[in-house]
Amino acid sequence: MNFEEAISLIKSFWNEPNLPFGSKNFNEVIRLEKELNVELPAELRMYLSSYAPDHDYAFETVGNQISLYSPKNISSRLDGYSWNPVTSEKIDDWLPTWFLIGDEGADPIIVDLAIQGRSCPVFQPAHGVGTWNFSLTAYSIPLYMVLVAAQHHALTGFDKKMNAITDDEKGFNLIEPAANWYFPFLKKLIPDLYQYWTEGLDNA
Repeated sequence: MNFEEAISLIKSFWNEPNLPFGSKNFNEVIRLEKELNVELPAELRMYLSSYAPDHDYAFETVGNQISLYSPKNISSRLDGYSWNPVTSEKIDDWLPTWFLIGDEGADPIIVDLAIQGRSCPVFQPAHGVGTWNFSLTAYSIPLYMVLVAAQHHALTGFDKKMNAITDDEKGFNLIEPAANWYFPFLKKLIPDLYQYWTEGLDNA
């Protein structure tokens, strides 16, 4: 899946006034490559220069919101991740190849620059573990864009009058119209990552 295909797929279901992806940030890419002293992978360069949110954008999830950063808010010095602002020291357990593109409740969302290939897989750690034990969440950045947008749509795009999640004696469930769209969408798109993107939902 390339970026144009991802945007087309997102547009097929997105029903909010503005699409969260798409901005021109060529100068920010140049800045980041100078700061990091590295040539970024082509897919990551394309995302940052043309498809990343123009402003930090918060996507709804079953738990904490996922915030994808605007390139202008991405830096080589990552307070709380690679840098301790209290002691003014580097944090040793953060690898220099981990490129931060967002977070979920302060849990980092990264692309690993050490992985060479046409696509840039996206990784996140388990929440609240205390160590950066990263798991694969998408095989590419365009696919990740589709997945966060689809999850947001499932939780916000169906019934504005009621919560998209019901929590009662029947379990912790996504409401029926959202479930009837979201679960088949994921099964078709990413059957092997389906469990990750439906974690916590009893009716998945």
